[in-house]
Amino acid sequence: MENTFKQWIKDTYEADQIEDIQRHGCEGGVSGMIYYTETTALYDQYTDEMHEVVGELTDQIGFFPEYIAQYIGSVQQFKNAMVWTVAEWYAGEIVAEMEEA
Repeated sequence: MENTFKQWIKDTYEADQIEDIQRHGCEGGVSGMIYYTETTALYDQYTDEMHEVVGELTDQIGFFPEYIAQYIGSVQQFKNAMVWTVAEWYAGEIVAEMEEA
């Protein structure tokens, strides 16, 4: 099993929960990604992968995501924003993969 944040999402959440992340985002509260202790640990574990994904997202939309940029001044809030942004991005990918299957 590969050790990626995307795989962690697949292993941690049921299909309907991933669809909820894709539809509603993480801001409303997603178990395992609510508290700064949780999101900071995820960020620290998957830092390189998250920066790679945000770089790809930035290339696609043409600018650095504002949601992340607004939290540059606080390490905890920045890490949280990175985790939520990448989780939402991956949720979209995973839902698309499920629909194709």
